[in-house]
Amino acid sequence: MSQSDLHTWFLSELFDQIPMKIAVINRDLNIVRANRHFTEVFGDWSGRRCYDVYKDRASRCEHCNAERAFTEGRSCVSREYMTDKDGATHYYLVHMTPLRTDDGSIPFIVEIAIDVSQIVNVQQEYELLFDSVPNYITILDRDLRVVQANRAFREVFGNSVGGAAGDFCYRKYKQQDSPCGNCPALKAFETGKVHTATMKGLDKNKEAVHYVVTASPLTNERGEVVNVMEIATDITLVRTLEAQLEQAFKLQETAIASSFDGMIIAGPHGGILLFNKSAEDITGYASGDIRVFDDLRAIFPENFLWAIWDEQGSCVLPDATIQSKSGEPVPVRLSGTILKNGNGVFGSAIYIHDLRKIKQLESEKLVAERLAAVGQTVAGLAHGIKNILTGLEGGLFVMNSGLRKADVDMIHKGLSMLESNIERITHFVKEFLSFARGREPSVRLADPAAPAHEIVELYRDAAKKEGVRLDASVPESLPPAPIDPDGIHTCLANLVSNAIDACLMSDNTDHTVTFKVWERDGVICYEVSDNGIGMDYEVKKKLFTSFFSTKGSHEGTGLGLLVTRKIIQEHGGRITFDSAEGQGATFRIELDRARLPAPPQQQE
Repeated sequence: MSQSDLHTWFLSELFDQIPMKIAVINRDLNIVRANRHFTEVFGDWSGRRCYDVYKDRASRCEHCNAERAFTEGRSCVSREYMTDKDGATHYYLVHMTPLRTDDGSIPFIVEIAIDVSQIVNVQQEYELLFDSVPNYITILDRDLRVVQANRAFREVFGNSVGGAAGDFCYRKYKQQDSPCGNCPALKAFETGKVHTATMKGLDKNKEAVHYVVTASPLTNERGEVVNVMEIATDITLVRTLEAQLEQAFKLQETAIASSFDGMIIAGPHGGILLFNKSAEDITGYASGDIRVFDDLRAIFPENFLWAIWDEQGSCVLPDATIQSKSGEPVPVRLSGTILKNGNGVFGSAIYIHDLRKIKQLESEKLVAERLAAVGQTVAGLAHGIKNILTGLEGGLFVMNSGLRKADVDMIHKGLSMLESNIERITHFVKEFLSFARGREPSVRLADPAAPAHEIVELYRDAAKKEGVRLDASVPESLPPAPIDPDGIHTCLANLVSNAIDACLMSDNTDHTVTFKVWERDGVICYEVSDNGIGMDYEVKKKLFTSFFSTKGSHEGTGLGLLVTRKIIQEHGGRITFDSAEGQGATFRIELDRARLPAPPQQQE
């Protein structure tokens, strides 16, 4: 090819062969010529302005770089988003060069656009990845200055003046004025290898930050280390949890060592992992004496160990006896269980509560209660008899005075006082003997509502005379049950009578006693409520003790509620109460049909 042919080729062919989008634009921003690559991407351009062709705009751009090139008469470079003929947007690097004529005027500019969309996307992805990584990432130069830092680093360690970049890493990480003694970045610069270290620094608020940092060398094309990238993983939470775990372990260790209960822990294969001091004190064995689970058979009941491992996985014996090393039987409370996690069984635990002191105290308490009961009974008898004797002495004095004065009325008055007190002492002795001997309940199938109806009939008029309203809610009948009707009658009479007396002792003007009977879920309930004086703590505490009465020495023996509770207990039931001073009281009797005594024919 001759020089002339080469020149012709350059003029006719090169324009279309250049692998870039090239367009020639006049001062009216019309495209007057474009090469083949431009046409393939942006389509027909003839007679159209540049902003219409690749911006799809109806008017020129606000910051038109073409006008700038015409005005300033020099090349300029910009980055532009352009839309191709299919509506897809691409990112271009655009070079604009003015074409001058011989007289220096600029009739056209040449616009060369290079598609850098892929490069920009990669760069954006890199920047996004760099900033999104939850680790602290920094790029350091040889002076250990931060060339670049990601968002996580900036948020935790803050920015220096002008940003994090430019400050020394040791100032940012540790707020100190010299490099660390074991600096992994310096080692990476020196050796060209990756180095790792565990460090403790300070965040922007001067709070401690623990992290593991890995320093990796970045080399140029000649293999020279020009930068180091440090990636730090925050382990502050791990360190905090480790410290808390260590503290918890020490607390647990102390608690186990100082526990009054014996604790024995066995591993999954039966080896004894823990035999604490209390276990040694209770059993008499040293921890070294018991090495495997089978050794425990010399101490604990066989059925207890078998229940833990072979049957149900746990066992509680509230009152058991173990064999100490010396052969002494030791009363204990035992609790045992297998230990499980998500991976299955990893051991077993036995807890021993020494009951020797409790048993000793119980024995001493029983003796004391018996002595107290005897003393209380004697004191109650003496007090009751003393009161009656005082009444007898008074009656005798009145009668003797009448005899001396020949006063018939005084003689009759004294005699009446003697008869009254003799009747009281007879009633008192009979009540006491009845309580002391007890009475055999006469159990038969009867309607539980019948005694309640009798009580309502018996007390309604009597209560009305005293100014007390008796409200009753008693079903006509209930299914027959094995009860002692006379005993239940006695109990209900005591409760209703007490309720009426409590109302009379109060300052309320509207005295009301409410009597209810019902059955629910196989439990027969009798409930007596009043709006009387109620009871304080001291009265409630003494309520079921013998000879205690709130009615005064001339009205009550203090045995009524004791007898009531005894009869209810003979029926397998219970009596409960609720009261507050000045707010009345509620007594409830509950008889579970499943626990009622069997009638005589069934007993036989």
